[in-house]
Amino acid sequence: MSELMRAILKVNKVLTATSLLIGVIFNFALGARANSAESVSRKPIHPTIQVRPIVEIESDRNEITLGDILIVRGIGKRDIDELMAVRLGDAPASGESRMFSDVGLLQLINEQLEFHEIKDVQIRCPSRVRVTKMQFRFSKEDITRLLQSSLGSFKSAGCENCSFEVTDLSLPILTDQQRTKILSSKWKLRPWSEMPRGSFSIGLDLTANERQETWWISGQIKIRRPVPVARRALAMGEKISPVDYSMQLRDVTFSRDSEPTSVELKTSIVARSLGADEIIWRGALRREFATKYGQPVKVMAGREGWQVMIDGVSQVSAYVGDSVKVKIPSTNKMITGLLKENGIVEIQ
Repeated sequence: MSELMRAILKVNKVLTATSLLIGVIFNFALGARANSAESVSRKPIHPTIQVRPIVEIESDRNEITLGDILIVRGIGKRDIDELMAVRLGDAPASGESRMFSDVGLLQLINEQLEFHEIKDVQIRCPSRVRVTKMQFRFSKEDITRLLQSSLGSFKSAGCENCSFEVTDLSLPILTDQQRTKILSSKWKLRPWSEMPRGSFSIGLDLTANERQETWWISGQIKIRRPVPVARRALAMGEKISPVDYSMQLRDVTFSRDSEPTSVELKTSIVARSLGADEIIWRGALRREFATKYGQPVKVMAGREGWQVMIDGVSQVSAYVGDSVKVKIPSTNKMITGLLKENGIVEIQ
């Protein structure tokens, strides 16, 4: 072999070793970067409270709460709800404003944090906070806001996850004199007698000089909420598994049925055939008993760190989550527990 060939082979070996070393360093750097990013993503969110300097509240509001002026992050929902409900004072008149100083706001916020035992919260508060009330102009935007606010009462009456969309709003045509009169009057939207579905007509009562008039507002309301939707066709008598459905936001304006709970979906079979992309309503399911009368069950009792399990016999037919009576054959005694899953009864 010539000297030239030996030199070329030697250079190739050096280049190969260098490439391997660069690859190792590059992979190590990527791994270190990924670990660093993962550690950053796992870093807990530090509780913060930011006070908004300028706030505009809706025209039908009678009071100001902390919820109107605060942006809260990193605090539990229950504590947030209680914090946001704290009253600051009466709402200003339409088109007017109220001012709050940072001294009073910080004192109130810190008192609430101390009461709820929330510590290490970063608070950012401007020196002055101005709260104004929207002017009521009897426009479609004003009426839509009023309707949306009034429909919020149904969120605490079995429609917590519902969203309401107001469309095709029709307002009375007003002369300049009537418009001046309505803006100078005290007004109040009539309460809903029941949840509106589709077309609606509702009155806006106006009081001026001890006389009351009513203006009628009409339109359409669409109701949407998350419901379970079949991912595939489901045959009658088939048991539903979590992969067979997904929760989707759907129009439920004219539905009179209710969606099943996750427990009901888990413990039910299909009562009638369902097509793919069809909503799974409670009426389309038939629940199966998780235990039947005379069926052997395991009775479990205990606390964190220890458990005791004995054999028993169910004295009723029941679903998961029901309270059941169980007979213990070894002692012939009756006990009552909660049916946690098929054949498992837990003594609380």
